[in-house]
Amino acid sequence: MAARPDYGSPEYWDARYISEGNRTSHDCYFNYAAIQKGLEPFFKPAKAERILIVGCGTSTMGEDMLAAGFRDVTCMDFSSAAIRILTQRQVVKQPSIKYLVMDVRDMSAFSDGSFDAVIDKGVLDSVVCGVANSAAASSMMDEVFRILSPDGACFVFSNGTYASRAPYIDSNPAWQINQISIGQPIHFLALYLRKKAALS
Repeated sequence: MAARPDYGSPEYWDARYISEGNRTSHDCYFNYAAIQKGLEPFFKPAKAERILIVGCGTSTMGEDMLAAGFRDVTCMDFSSAAIRILTQRQVVKQPSIKYLVMDVRDMSAFSDGSFDAVIDKGVLDSVVCGVANSAAASSMMDEVFRILSPDGACFVFSNGTYASRAPYIDSNPAWQINQISIGQPIHFLALYLRKKAALS
């Protein structure tokens, strides 16, 4: 039996993106258009939120959000191959997006409260499927909590169930977890996370 790929390693994703070629874009699970209207009640371009898309891969989501009117969009991934592809694509498409090579489990390059919204499509899933998944997932969610502004929100889109993903989040009791439906395909889980202190 073949060993399961280590979805939590940059080496796996580098090899995958290189094999797919520089001109390929891939949106994990679904594209921005699928959730755009559902996200509008939570934040709008006119409010100038600082958006971070974690584990962006070669997705066009950052470009799509910029086209929708958002002005401050950062995309990060721990795959240098993915970021290289996006940077090359940026030359002719969206020059104002910031693309960074960074591991979601250690975002120390960002100061506390740097972002108003963090969007995760499949990153928690990849971390959970990697080596030392429990500690890695907790590190990821602690880092997301740290870089969110006091009134910020995190949106987690997952192929897992609530019961299988919530424990990695509520290990930090300061998270408020809400399960929502905002237009994503019905078999995907959508979680809306806020800091409890902001709700009191």
